[in-house]
Amino acid sequence: MMTSEEQSKRFTEILTTIKKLHDDKRHDYADTDDIFANFRLSNLAGISPWKGSVIRMGDKYARISNFIKKGDFKFKEESIKDTLMDMAIYSLITIVLYEEEMFNEHIKTFEKNMIPNKENEK
Repeated sequence: MMTSEEQSKRFTEILTTIKKLHDDKRHDYADTDDIFANFRLSNLAGISPWKGSVIRMGDKYARISNFIKKGDFKFKEESIKDTLMDMAIYSLITIVLYEEEMFNEHIKTFEKNMIPNKENEK
């Protein structure tokens, strides 16, 4: 068993690996103006981007569940560690997209409340 210092060091190493993986993959999927442009495609189906990201995590979860039941991955090029790292990345992306949507909703509500209401003018 690792010491707490070794565990903490390994945790940080994995975070660094996840950051690099995210940075590498984002160049394949998104433009420089919006690194989450591919997640926003879910808007075309009427699904907010953060919910679309959760759906992608569900796909990864299904893949891991299948691995647990059957003992091997159908897609040999992706290991269980790769799938877990993808899920971690999707979790972080989901947080960013969720915060963005909540902020935008807050702004919309604020702007709506700034429009004079005829009833308030009486």
